[in-house]
Amino acid sequence: MLPLAVIENQLRRIDEELRRVNMKAAEFGREEEGFAARRLIEARLEHIDELLASIAGLVYDIGADIQPEERPEPPRQGGSLED
Repeated sequence: MLPLAVIENQLRRIDEELRRVNMKAAEFGREEEGFAARRLIEARLEHIDELLASIAGLVYDIGADIQPEERPEPPRQGGSLED
């Protein structure tokens, strides 16, 4: 088993990468003129937002287990074609 700090670090890296992908997809979606492509991108962005929220919750919980006296606020969701 991996220590919680290692798992937290890996989840943070995954979160960062998903946010980058989310931003690129949102930019592409704004540039893309095809309605079908835009709907597909929006569906993917919604899924990425759900994953980001899940990861943020896990990182928050793991952080609380590692340092129970210092419970930081969980990060906010972001990044969609609506932004």
